[in-house]
Amino acid sequence: AADEVADSSPSVTELFARLRADQQEPPIRAEAPEQEEGAEPVEAVAEETAASAFTARQAALEPLVKELGRGLKRALADEQNEVLDCLRRTRPKAVDDLLPEPDAHAAGWAAVVEAILGQAAAAGASWIGGRAGSVADLADELARSLTAPLRERVDRSFAASDGNLDDVADRVRALYREWKGQRLAETSNHFAAAAYARGVYDALAAKAPVRWVVDPSGVPCPDCADNVLGGTIPRGAEFPTGHECAPAHPGCRCLVLAAVE
Repeated sequence: AADEVADSSPSVTELFARLRADQQEPPIRAEAPEQEEGAEPVEAVAEETAASAFTARQAALEPLVKELGRGLKRALADEQNEVLDCLRRTRPKAVDDLLPEPDAHAAGWAAVVEAILGQAAAAGASWIGGRAGSVADLADELARSLTAPLRERVDRSFAASDGNLDDVADRVRALYREWKGQRLAETSNHFAAAAYARGVYDALAAKAPVRWVVDPSGVPCPDCADNVLGGTIPRGAEFPTGHECAPAHPGCRCLVLAAVE
């Protein structure tokens, strides 16, 4: 009987062969959830939604960026005329003799842009199907991004001219021409996009899962790439850069969108 048991036992060679065969079998994978026939994969739907967000933004912002740029150029031209007139009529010695005090100066510019930024935010919220909040802080940020360096440069003009007001006037004209060019164009594009992104974010449900999405037509900077790698977080939480909502830096064209689960 013992011999029969021994004969029926597998050999060491057979045991190793079985172990090798077991290790070579592919691991069992969870099956993907079934989708209706003809439906697109979830990943494809998510990418299509993200792409449509940027397409919708471009269409909505094109006329608003132009309107914002025109409003800024009018405000800049009016301010330049007032400054040059003041230089002719009085004998100013510093920037504070030419321009309102800093807060009032910024407030005047913010009043020019707030309504247009509000339209950009409303367009973003409308794409989600919701309503946008206030953009007063964005209008103030835009105004200070233009007036603060402008005041500094005007003040430096007085120092460089050593009291020669004709020289100050020439420097001021050159300075306002500089602001009218690339600086206003970059400012208009950035803050219109920021307002639109704010509107999209405002319209998302509280605590909804969201993700940072880079404009597919651009190249992400390291900060934005970090935010993308941050994955899905609840609305109201901060991405790796410390931002809840795009943009993360001047020129950032990203959006924070609802994550597809």
